[in-house]
Amino acid sequence: MLGVRLKVLTSCLLVSVLSIASGAMAVTPCPPLSYAVSFSAPLCNITIESDPALPIGNLWWFNYVNQSYDQASKHLGRTATSTEPVTYIDRDANGIVSHSDVIEVWQGTACGGGLPVRFGPNPTTYTTEQDLLMQDGYRLACGSGGQDLTVWFIVAVVILITVPVVLYLTLRRRRGR
Repeated sequence: MLGVRLKVLTSCLLVSVLSIASGAMAVTPCPPLSYAVSFSAPLCNITIESDPALPIGNLWWFNYVNQSYDQASKHLGRTATSTEPVTYIDRDANGIVSHSDVIEVWQGTACGGGLPVRFGPNPTTYTTEQDLLMQDGYRLACGSGGQDLTVWFIVAVVILITVPVVLYLTLRRRRGR
């Protein structure tokens, strides 16, 4: 009877450890744009560091002046000014949002705030959205942060508790014979 209990206990503990470990491997999806921000008065430059394979015509940003979304392709290839505060520079001229392209934002004396962007055929039928933080020196690089070790710590504790319990029950069973 103790042998059956030991097998059931071992199986339950193994399933628990494996389910906790599988949760540790779950990955939060990356936002569409990884980017770096730099400031050169009066422009806040948001340099794209990812390749989301998205046509520039499917990128929209919020225009605070008219309180609506503007299509990036309508502001292509121009330097941002006080009258056209957000523009898009397609550095490789491929018509796709890609690595090293730049969103220029006229800011005046310093970068600040956020730039809400949407991705889709129009600003109301969008697939996803992201708020780009405009702070000089800021960089959003998906996956560049350190790994969260909390779940692995829990797995280690469960294993450290499980092994002595299984050994104790095994020794007890052998002594009982």
